[in-house]
Formats: sequence, C-alpha cells, structure tokens
Amino acid sequence: MQKSFLLFFIIFFNSVVGVAQTDTLSATDKALLDSMLANDPFLNMLSEKEGSYFDINIGMGNSIFSEKNNTLNAEQAETKKIFFTPSVGYYNKSGLGIAFTGYLSNDKGKASIYQYAINPFYNYADKKVEAGLSYTRYLPGTSVTSFSVSPYTNDVYANVKLKKPWLQPGLALGFANGKFEEYFDSTFTIHTPSGPRLVRITDTITTRLKDFSIIFSIEHEFNFLKLFSTRDQLMLVPAIMLNGSSQNWNIAHSNSINKRSPGVQNLLKRNYGNGNVNVPFQLQSIAFLTQATYSLANFYLLPQVYLDYYLPQSSSQKLTAVYSITAGITF
Repeated sequence: MQKSFLLFFIIFFNSVVGVAQTDTLSATDKALLDSMLANDPFLNMLSEKEGSYFDINIGMGNSIFSEKNNTLNAEQAETKKIFFTPSVGYYNKSGLGIAFTGYLSNDKGKASIYQYAINPFYNYADKKVEAGLSYTRYLPGTSVTSFSVSPYTNDVYANVKLKKPWLQPGLALGFANGKFEEYFDSTFTIHTPSGPRLVRITDTITTRLKDFSIIFSIEHEFNFLKLFSTRDQLMLVPAIMLNGSSQNWNIAHSNSINKRSPGVQNLLKRNYGNGNVNVPFQLQSIAFLTQATYSLANFYLLPQVYLDYYLPQSSSQKLTAVYSITAGITF
C-alpha cells in the first residue's frame, strides 16, 4: 500500500504544478497505476461503479425463517437442527439482482429439500448512505419433513444505514405473512348414560400469521487488508440492535368440528385455539450481531452470530442464538 500512496501523491503533485502538461506519467508509471487499480483491494472498495456479477454459495446454520430478518429467525422453535442453503444469484451493476435458494436438512437419516426461495432485491450505496429492498417468496420443496419449517410465504425487508459517522446508525423494516396447517386425529372413550362410547376426532387447524418488525441498529466496520496475501481482506462488523414487533394469528378449524357437540368443540378450541390473537407493537428484544467477511480474489467466507434476548416476560428461554457460515465465489 505504500506504493499506492506514493504514486497518488506523485499524480496529485503533477496535476497541481504541471497544468500545462498533457501527459505527466511515464509508460512505466501508467502500467504500475493500471495494475494497482485492477488488483489493490483497497482501491476496489473505493470504486463507486461496480460491475455486474454472478454469485454461487452454500450456507450452513440453524436459521430457517427468513433470509434477511434475524428477528424472525429468533422466533423459531427449533434452533438445534442444521440446515444447508445452496444459492445462486445475479447482481447487476444498477443495484438490481435476484437469487434462488434451496433449503436442505437431514430428516430421519435422509437429505430432504423441504423449501425453495426466490429473492429479487435492489441495493443502493454511495459515500453517505447504504440502502436495500428485498422480497422473498418461499415455495414448498420436494418432500414433506417431520420437523417444522418456516410458516412464512412472503417476506419483505427494507433497510437504510448512514455510512459517514464512526458509529453507523441504521433502520430496517420487515413484514412477513404465511400460513401453516396442523392435523388433529384422536380416538378416545366418553361415558354416556347409555354406556361407554368411542369418539374419533379429526380436525384441520389452519393458522394464518402476520409479523411486522422495526429494527434500530448501531454498527461499525473494521477493515483489515493483506492479511495472508496481497489480494485478501477482512471486514468485521459488530452491531447492537433493538427490535420491535407486532404479530397477528388467525386460527380456524375445519368445518368438521362444527358437527361435534359443544363440549368437544370447546375442548379443541381451548387446547388448540380459535379466532384472532393480536400482539400489539412492543419492544421485542435486544440483540448483538457479529458478521465477518473474508475475501480472497473471487472467493469469500462469511460467518455470523446473532444473539437475541427476548425482553417481555416469558416462561420459555429468553436467549436465542442464531448462527450461520456461508462460503461462495463471484464471477
């Protein structure tokens, strides 16, 4: 990098004192400058116009609910199972892009592709601000799993961050909706005046849910250049986040339950719910996110850890850890 600063000083000096000259650099200096512009990672990061490229990667982690919104991932019931997410994406220099992702996991000793996602997005960045808008559509996979998968079908995420301050403030908005079905099938005996009676209950419970979230964040980027090679770099971004959210669940039973006695109906509704459940907007959690990106030429490695502490009173575990690591190449 010392050569970079020296050469730029020479260029600047010549441009000031040699205004009348049309060519202030020798052929050797020009060749050195062209090489640095092409290969120096620091100069590449300063470039405002980036070309279009493809990205192929595979991730591994314990989050399944959302591609972008970690507040949704912290709500998932199962965080011990490992999920794999191969993905391919196209990033246009205009900021537009699209990515396709598959979700795989081991289910009863067999690899299962249980879900797909299509993710069009737009990213914008200049010297002062960085912003993005993303939409994810989740599609059912090729197999039915024995574990719970993401109940969301549509996921919209928008974020903006100021880049000038040392501590960079950010704001993100998220909205997701979807539905899932549960099947109730049970046989039991009830006692009637005429004697014992065998009753079988079959019911489909459909839950439609909506989730709205607001995320405030403070972060700082640490950049380290040429750690093991002249072409590698590391960006470390720790962030503190304050999450607010509201939820709505609409729970409905199939018509078959209406054929049962009021006592049976009340039993099922009491145990499995019925009607609307609204959780008004509230501060949901405080979180700490650490994300590191190591790149070497076209290869990159991106691990991240998200720790979420649930603020409202709850009898369940209040600290959730969501982690992932992604390896990919761009070309």
